[in-house]
Amino acid sequence: MSNGVFTVAAIVGISLILTRLVAHRVRVPTTTLLVLCGVAAGILLPTLPEVDLDPHLVLSVFLPPLIYHHAAFGSAPREIRADLGPILVLGVGLTAVTTTVVGFVAWALLSGVGVGLALALGAALAPTAAVPTCALLRRHRAPARVITILEGESLVNEGVALVLFALALEWNNDRSHVLNDLVSSAGELAGGALLGLAIAWLLIRLRRRITDPGTLILISLATPFIAHHTGELLHASGPVATAAAGIYAATRTGPDLHTPGRVTERLTWRVLVFLLGGTLAVLLGIQLRDLPEPGVVVLIASAAIILVVIACRVAWSLLAAPAARWIPGGSPAAGHLPRTARLTVALGATQGPLALAIALALPSAVAERDAVLTIVAIAALFSGLVQIPALTLLVRRLFPAVPGPPQHEEVLARTAVSDAAIRHLDEAAEDDRFDRQVLALQRAALRVDRVLVRDADQRRALHRELIQTEREELMRLYRAGEISSETLHSLTHELDLQDPDASRAPEP
Repeated sequence: MSNGVFTVAAIVGISLILTRLVAHRVRVPTTTLLVLCGVAAGILLPTLPEVDLDPHLVLSVFLPPLIYHHAAFGSAPREIRADLGPILVLGVGLTAVTTTVVGFVAWALLSGVGVGLALALGAALAPTAAVPTCALLRRHRAPARVITILEGESLVNEGVALVLFALALEWNNDRSHVLNDLVSSAGELAGGALLGLAIAWLLIRLRRRITDPGTLILISLATPFIAHHTGELLHASGPVATAAAGIYAATRTGPDLHTPGRVTERLTWRVLVFLLGGTLAVLLGIQLRDLPEPGVVVLIASAAIILVVIACRVAWSLLAAPAARWIPGGSPAAGHLPRTARLTVALGATQGPLALAIALALPSAVAERDAVLTIVAIAALFSGLVQIPALTLLVRRLFPAVPGPPQHEEVLARTAVSDAAIRHLDEAAEDDRFDRQVLALQRAALRVDRVLVRDADQRRALHRELIQTEREELMRLYRAGEISSETLHSLTHELDLQDPDASRAPEP
């Protein structure tokens, strides 16, 4: 048994490494490639043991970090607040509609699937993954509002879909208390949001009293589990509490961590999320080997459900989006999205790790679980192999990439930051804390930076080459015996912090 576990772990590790090497070249979402790796491993290694992932493990260990990372590091609170109307119309309204319509289609086409399980399938396919689409849109300089709405919708629909999934499972087990469950779920949503905000407020106050970067990062990693499990313990929505904690953290953290801690925290989270989401994708791919070969009915149902999901998004985005102007809290222009932007939002949603996690969270005892897993896997593969390439062609047509200097907003920000630093130098010159020659040199460097602000890309590339040259010289001095290993590591660490790539690690 232990050998089988180690074998599966090795397959997961190899798949993750290969995917990182290949994904950015083939422009296919990592989730799709990882599912294919799992399928290939299951076919090529017939002696591989059967994988049976505990649903409770998925919900309590895998999901909280995935939700929190998206909320804390992938959300833009001010922009989301301005476009709150469209985000809620999509994140809440469209998620509920997709869950209901997909559930009805699945119930009608799959004879052995009950209403509860059909709705659970709808809840699994309703949430969206914005990362691959937004990366594509950023490369082509699409309107920022489109990216904000896609990211905000993805953030909201995660919590809504998980609540609908829990309701669907309750329906599948016992239909007599569905109305009571709906009422209690509304209370759980509100309670989860308030609880998540309170937990994040307390933990951020704690972070401000701590200066050790390692301890700060540990608190950050523990936050989603504290929020989720406290929510479950108090009968509130754990996923919503986790998302609320992440959103609050996004508005309050940043300057509290000094540079080494901030860079390390982001990199740690990116690696952790890639490991968790990638593991789920590979395990689902391996599980497909042990499922019965899908019959014609399941394949037809898969195609129909994929088309229904797309049709729901297109219809809702084009027809219901104007209703966003009546939702309080957003900007007056929230409902006035151009038709091309609405079409991009409609076609820009793909299936990601959360859909796989929800499917794997179905209890093994649920009848027709195999059919649900098969349909979700087919939908995930369709997203990566068909939908993303088609979206790429559409985006190239709507938003042709135009190479050029940095956008006006970035130039404005860099200039303002440089001016603030120069003003601080002028204030520092009034006391005797720093040598005047040091202040003059620093002021000259800042003025040079301001002049070169429009050539930021070239300056960054040159800076990268200079740092690499300094690293090589340090290594030469160490090998020649002129400096100790302690000096080597200390100065190398300083150079690493100056590296412009240090905080630009690719997204998982």
